[in-house]
Amino acid sequence: DLGTANTLIYVKGVGVVVDEPTLLAIQKSDRSIFTYGEEAKKLVGRVPDSIELVKPLRDGVISEIEYAEELVKTLLSKAIGRSYSRPRIIICVPNGVTSVEQRSIETAAHATGASEVFTIEEPMAAAIGANLQIFEPFGNMVIDIGGGTTEIAVISMGDVVNANSVRVGGEDMTDKLIEWLRSEHAMLVDEGIAESLKHAVGSAYQYDKEPQVTVTGRDIVKGVPKQVLLEASDVRNALTPVVNEIIEAVRISLSQTPPALVSDIDKYGAWLTGGGSMLKQLDRKIAEELGIPINMTEDPLSTVVVGSGICLERFEDYKSVLKSSDK
Repeated sequence: DLGTANTLIYVKGVGVVVDEPTLLAIQKSDRSIFTYGEEAKKLVGRVPDSIELVKPLRDGVISEIEYAEELVKTLLSKAIGRSYSRPRIIICVPNGVTSVEQRSIETAAHATGASEVFTIEEPMAAAIGANLQIFEPFGNMVIDIGGGTTEIAVISMGDVVNANSVRVGGEDMTDKLIEWLRSEHAMLVDEGIAESLKHAVGSAYQYDKEPQVTVTGRDIVKGVPKQVLLEASDVRNALTPVVNEIIEAVRISLSQTPPALVSDIDKYGAWLTGGGSMLKQLDRKIAEELGIPINMTEDPLSTVVVGSGICLERFEDYKSVLKSSDK
């Protein structure tokens, strides 16, 4: 699961063996990799001019093909040893991916020396990972909120009946907080501080007792350290545009779904997954806005990769939901 925020790898017969940030630290002098993943994330906001932090994916698709290939190869080596030989790879892709973007993802997978490369749409992998009955004539709705994309799909009889994809996710929530602190408090914070703030008091719905949090950043005008006491409602208001965009995308998907399948969703609910879905009370907000029950998957961060792993474990059973890639 090559994601905007994190990359996870599932090995057949073993399970999830890699979960690392999709991030590289590059030496500017020769463009070589200084470090990657968790170690690179520790450097956010702390690197000298000689090192550049690179995110090889933007909005769920590859923007830096060369570095994406390097990261995939490095993480595969970590997952199954340097002596791995021509593995079969299933790689997850957003359902709104273009043919050019799809090819760049497949190229990155083939560059690792894979014998076979298959792709699976992320909502389909999420539905399998959530143990939904995807081959039944039944309406399964999945809302997968990743770092850079939100994928919504209604699945029945082993196929996607309709899908909607918007290029917003958890990282956009973090960016909105950075923008809001800059405009409202003339204060500069980095991604790490904004992310911590989002996890600490961020929510999509009002708390019974609204918490407060003190944030430290840099005063844009004076250039000195600055502290601001924030209410949870302030943070929620900053996140609202992204939350509303996600809800509207789900609404559009429901409006395009056949009535019989909508009836199933109305009765049994939609399934919420992905790292962005972990914003507190987001499930409650979506349920209230759209009037359908919302279920959370057991482990939102790994549902997609576990789904693709199940396809590996039971390859013949799930071959029909995979797309083969030829070199």
